[in-house]
Amino acid sequence: MQLIHLKNLLTFASFRPEPADPAAAWSTRFPNKRTLLLNVNRNTVNWQVMLKGGNLGEGGTVEGSLQEVTEMYGDEWNGMTDDGWVSVSINNRFILSLESNLSRKKGYEDMLRTNPKTVLGSKFERGKV
Repeated sequence: MQLIHLKNLLTFASFRPEPADPAAAWSTRFPNKRTLLLNVNRNTVNWQVMLKGGNLGEGGTVEGSLQEVTEMYGDEWNGMTDDGWVSVSINNRFILSLESNLSRKKGYEDMLRTNPKTVLGSKFERGKV
């Protein structure tokens, strides 16, 4: 047994979760390391550095696609982490809705299968339901 293994055992460092364990909190996975928090929106990319103590450091916001922004800032982002770990949040929401007053009376599921126009009304288009 090497001295580093004994030290890790006594300081409970050997019981920390693996860096790739998503069930563990970010701060316990990377207790003394700088990591990068990256948020990707449709036309904007935000980033923030999480410092060794768990505090937030420098950050920024740039408009553009992820590919464009990564080409410009990739090397800088790599320098903001100790081991290259990045938490990525993808914030692209697509809202698809069909406004209609669906009937909630008994048997409406069967009516949708046999005659959807009676349930969907003017919103019905054949072949798209």
